[in-house]
Amino acid sequence: MTTFIILPLLILAWAIFWVCQFVLLMAQQDDILPGRHDKVLWFIAFLLCPLLTPFAFLLFRKVRLGERTAN
Repeated sequence: MTTFIILPLLILAWAIFWVCQFVLLMAQQDDILPGRHDKVLWFIAFLLCPLLTPFAFLLFRKVRLGERTAN
């Protein structure tokens, strides 16, 4: 019984996280992403590997923003 409650909540939480990370990707300025086609490649990664890419992009943003604030 609790599986029917917990599983949809986990799926909903992951979907909200995925959408938030995707929106943050699309809102990034081009100077944040180092390569010419990085936004397109991240977009493809979000579509092809939706379970892992939001976490990878979250780590990328943390490292990238850390570099920008250190300079």
